[in-house]
Amino acid sequence: MITVLTSSYKHGKFLQESINSVLNQTYTDFVYHLIDDGSSDETSQIMFETSKKDSRIKMFTLPKQPTTAHILNMSIGMTETKYWCWAHADDVLDTKLLQKKFDLAEKNPNTVVYGYVFDHIDAEGKYIKTEIIEEKTPEEFRQHIKVCCEVTFCGILIPMSVFKIVGNFPNDTVWSEDFLWTLIACKKGIDFIGLR
Repeated sequence: MITVLTSSYKHGKFLQESINSVLNQTYTDFVYHLIDDGSSDETSQIMFETSKKDSRIKMFTLPKQPTTAHILNMSIGMTETKYWCWAHADDVLDTKLLQKKFDLAEKNPNTVVYGYVFDHIDAEGKYIKTEIIEEKTPEEFRQHIKVCCEVTFCGILIPMSVFKIVGNFPNDTVWSEDFLWTLIACKKGIDFIGLR
């Protein structure tokens, strides 16, 4: 079972499509955390209306948090499932993403599963280009991350067992909390594998 998080700070324009892409997954055994990070747009209303239609959703409205890591760690702290997944409020997941990542994670215990392929779209949802990251073994990933982080954390699947080894996201990191967490995880020997 997976816990999925979508948090939003003034992403109302993109939010409903993003939420729908999670709710329409072929993998259905998940809990869905929707967190409004003190938005002043329609974020809270969209989350509230959607949460009334699906029992998997747990919605939370917060005052603006100091960093994104505070929200990520709040979700992780409430997670009782085997895996945790971050689905950004301005991104859209492929409908088979959770199933594919779950299947790969089940074959590779204590391993973080990220994506090799993702599409870029503009603010109007228009396709720009497809980006394909060079495939790497876990050891190649550990070496490469010292120089560059090419992976996007959108849709990343992290076993809760990994957080017990690495810890949560650094709360005091204003930017790139995901990159810093990845560096720490790699230093502690965690494997990262990509899904094509």
